Amino acid sequence: MTRFWEDTHSALSNRLFAAGESGLVFWVWAFTVWSIHRGGWSYVKDTLSPLMDDNGVAAVLSVMVVAVIAVSASSLIVDRLTLPVLRLLEGYWPDAAHGLRAKRIARWQEESRKLEEVPPAAESSAHDEVAASVALRRFPPHSEVMPTRLGNIIRAGERRPATWYGLDAVIVWPQFWLVLPEHPRADLSTARSELNKAVGAFIWAIASCALCVLWLPSVLVGLTVAWLVWRWWIPAAASTYATLVSAVFDTHRFNLYDALHYPRPTTPKDEPSRGKALTRSLWDDPSQAPEAYAADKGHDTRQD
Repeated sequence: MTRFWEDTHSALSNRLFAAGESGLVFWVWAFTVWSIHRGGWSYVKDTLSPLMDDNGVAAVLSVMVVAVIAVSASSLIVDRLTLPVLRLLEGYWPDAAHGLRAKRIARWQEESRKLEEVPPAAESSAHDEVAASVALRRFPPHSEVMPTRLGNIIRAGERRPATWYGLDAVIVWPQFWLVLPEHPRADLSTARSELNKAVGAFIWAIASCALCVLWLPSVLVGLTVAWLVWRWWIPAAASTYATLVSAVFDTHRFNLYDALHYPRPTTPKDEPSRGKALTRSLWDDPSQAPEAYAADKGHDTRQD
């Protein structure tokens, strides 16, 4: 029977931690706030003491079952909210916010223009020129600018392949993903998971503000954590993801041509028009497909 309890305890513990770090932190914080509301450390001791004796094993397991259900269910809800919240943070806002969206876009376009006008190194420090160049990489073309910093970081990574190679990353992504080698695909999945995790942490932090009904200062803690996540963690994760999206097109874009049996571009000058034709042929204009397919390369997915 002891072995049974140990195995059950281990399984529940593993399931609890597998539900997600942010969710677990939220519920630990919620218990802390509840304990403060109920009397502080004395309440914790009175609550946990009966669970520490030999007769408390069943009670501990019951508490763990409830905890697993609570953490798992709430984590599932947050997972479903992650993409909609990410879209809002990027700047995909409802029509009612059109005026605010336009003002924010104008502001970021002006910021982009200022960076483009940084004088060459002869007139300014090399450090300023490099800093401006790095900052500009986080902006898409002027017509594509988004109303938020996060939106511009992600949009820049998505639009760079179109600017350089004529390939619209959003349109060709399903086909391109299928022909990516294992390691780049794993790196992209990891980067996207990290971005989703950061957005999830933001959601948990905002949700924790509701605990102010038990302890008023908790709203300050929740807002502070949410601001820190929004200001640093989410942009850093988005920058890594956007850079990898651009990088896989730099190194593996010809895999897409080969998989579709489209002739590869023969020169850098020719590539943007070829890429645009490929994009349109996959999206809405089959007439943009080549008149003849390229020779079969034996399904080799390695980049030449």
